[in-house]
Amino acid sequence: MAMTRTALVGLLLRWHMRLGALVSAGIIAWGLSGLAHPIISRLQPVADQHRYPLNAMSGSELLSPAEALQRAGIAAPVTALRLVDWGQGAQYRVALAGQVLWLDARSAARSAAAGDWDDGAGSVESRAILGEYVERLLMGLGDVDRAGLADLRVGWDAGNGAAGPVAELAIHNTDVFARLIREGDLGFCDAYLDGWWDTPDLMAFLDLVHADNDDLYDGFPGMSLVRAYERLRFWLNSNSRRQARRNISYHYDLGNEFYGLWLDDTMTYSSALFDPARAPETLNAAQRAKIDAILDRVDLKQGDSLLEIGCGWGTLARMAADRGAKVDAISLSDEQLAWARRQSAGDARFLKQDYRDTKGQYDAIASVEMVEALGHEYWPTFMDCVARNLKPGGRAAIQFISMKDELFDAYAGSADFIQAYIFPGGLLIRASEFRELAQARGLAWTDEVRFGQDYAETLRIWREKFDRAASEGLLPPGFDERFKALWRYYLMYCEGGFRGGGIDVHQVTLIKTTGDGA
Repeated sequence: MAMTRTALVGLLLRWHMRLGALVSAGIIAWGLSGLAHPIISRLQPVADQHRYPLNAMSGSELLSPAEALQRAGIAAPVTALRLVDWGQGAQYRVALAGQVLWLDARSAARSAAAGDWDDGAGSVESRAILGEYVERLLMGLGDVDRAGLADLRVGWDAGNGAAGPVAELAIHNTDVFARLIREGDLGFCDAYLDGWWDTPDLMAFLDLVHADNDDLYDGFPGMSLVRAYERLRFWLNSNSRRQARRNISYHYDLGNEFYGLWLDDTMTYSSALFDPARAPETLNAAQRAKIDAILDRVDLKQGDSLLEIGCGWGTLARMAADRGAKVDAISLSDEQLAWARRQSAGDARFLKQDYRDTKGQYDAIASVEMVEALGHEYWPTFMDCVARNLKPGGRAAIQFISMKDELFDAYAGSADFIQAYIFPGGLLIRASEFRELAQARGLAWTDEVRFGQDYAETLRIWREKFDRAASEGLLPPGFDERFKALWRYYLMYCEGGFRGGGIDVHQVTLIKTTGDGA
């Protein structure tokens, strides 16, 4: 039945109103998020935030002012000095020419410096302190002349300062702390790219960030609107058929020349598998060992058929063809496919195809770090693809990157800078849920191994090669300083994540136990 003109106009009007409401909500969320910035950044401590006088303390519990100044290395004339109780411990508020400093007044600091500790049993208290710590930093800077902060340096440590990673930040714009509270790690990364802070050792700082600091994922006050906006943006980048092509192109079509400068000769953009028994071992050899491990998992033999989902630059497909297999390798990246086809040898076909469109029966399936690009809603679709295309009794080998189960909900509820700038639409895997999806489709989950420290080493090598290429001016034209800084931050951030244990990389074998092709 033909639609009347009135009905058509009504339909268009309703959809126009829905679209307008959606756009308006996004604009309002963005506006409120921006409004919070100047409010937070201008918060100043008031007098009653410090408690006077101090709680009763004996003189033996305090450093003298002279001792505190000497320990801080302060030789400049002091215009004012005040003893203040923060509630956590005594502090000297020291006013110098143009700046105010806070010094620990407790004698425990003297004992710690001297290493004067007694061994023995004690108790341990675990507290989430990150939010309080950042708030304290903001309060401490409240009386300081902004002009005097050009060379402000903040020391961070992962515990008592005697063990674990220690890092130093040079703060060039004190609004960075408000930005951290307001925008989380995405804002902190943006602040780094904008030159608001830097550090003499970025890797040390990122190691500290990932050193069992699970509370980083708890968020900060005022993050709800930001996270709502980021979830909206992430939803707009979700991997529909059309958007998946755009997302893949955004990352992988930066150019083969770019990736060739810092990947190894195999052009493999995934974790290598190092063996201490083979040390010292080149990255090239460790990447080939990883591929051999994948092919061994599926027991690939002469004449077997293999589907590779997400073939990259084609090294796995070529090595499978060298074993006498018939290979269909699929990708959505034009740049990668062009490279793979030029290097192709043996019985390997490289196809531009979405995994959702695959229709065949294969003895084996391989997929290496492709599922992270899918997004949560498409995990079942991926497992459907594996179950549908695998012969009964066939084997699939999957390599994937996971986020700790206990951190996943907070991580998935926002969009970090990697999702914003590096992998739009991507999401790391919750291993327990991924396993349940496989088993529900008759895919037995077997022989799982984890090797996150190998990925940290892989990333270290990539980063060092990237730095050399950048310093020697070898990066292709168009890659400016901000791009270089972003990619160095990305490579180091991932390296620290694997080293700290917040993320991990897995290999697992799936065996099809059902007799149908569903």
